[in-house]
Amino acid sequence: MRAGRASFTAQVVSFARGLATLSPPLDTPIDDSLARVLLPAPLSTILGAAAHTPRGARALRRGLDLASGNIVQHMALRTLAIDAAVRESIALGARQLVLLGAGLDARAYRLDGLRDVTVFEIDHPDTQREKRSRIAGHAPRAREVRHVPVDFARDSLERALINADHDATVPTCWVWEGVTMYLPKPAMAASLAALSARSAIGSRLAVTYVEGSIADGSVGASRVTHALFRALGEPLHGLYTIDELSRVLATASFEVLTDTGSAEWRRRYGVRAPFVRAFDGERLAIAQRL
Repeated sequence: MRAGRASFTAQVVSFARGLATLSPPLDTPIDDSLARVLLPAPLSTILGAAAHTPRGARALRRGLDLASGNIVQHMALRTLAIDAAVRESIALGARQLVLLGAGLDARAYRLDGLRDVTVFEIDHPDTQREKRSRIAGHAPRAREVRHVPVDFARDSLERALINADHDATVPTCWVWEGVTMYLPKPAMAASLAALSARSAIGSRLAVTYVEGSIADGSVGASRVTHALFRALGEPLHGLYTIDELSRVLATASFEVLTDTGSAEWRRRYGVRAPFVRAFDGERLAIAQRL
């Protein structure tokens, strides 16, 4: 990650969501029209041009999926799965939404049902500065958006939340998307301890992770997956088996309710499995604070 810039993978993910908005790879569309606003040039310029040429957008989406092992389809599926988890948590009473490593996430500006919800965007101060300059002038759908600068290498996440007036007595929906695979396991455990301390009973955590079996090369596209992340300059570190992730969450008093991946998401949203599935090792666990 370059100083003053969102990570390159955050930009790639936002670009994929923006492209999926213009040329849906699924029957169930996603809406991340703000991706173009949040992305730096030339990525925003490319999305802007694609917005005026549906045929070109479709060709671009298919080409990117072919080259990447279907990143656009996967990010569309992941977005729908996490959005559904957020909506369910809010319906059950969560009045705080915390986006950990928010990057270019636009949920505070695009999700319905946030009128009574305060959104906390947690990220590196340099990344936040760039994002806030681009999002200025766009009204959030949330009641309020609070930007909480945290340098995860030096700052206390729990202290930062306290300083931002996060209320530990009110249920929170935590979204930890696309981050844990880059964290050493001790850093993951420390962050979970902070989440546990700030979570009222009934709070929920939506956390993505990379399933550990891809490390041994036994999953078809594992080598492609590792190569892609290494090429992006952000190699995978924190890999977990399904059972291991459940145990790690349990130590922080979170009980896993569901644990799903691309195969389940494709069935849920009615889409065929692509020939190359470089991102099938990524999963989403939904856990509840006991």
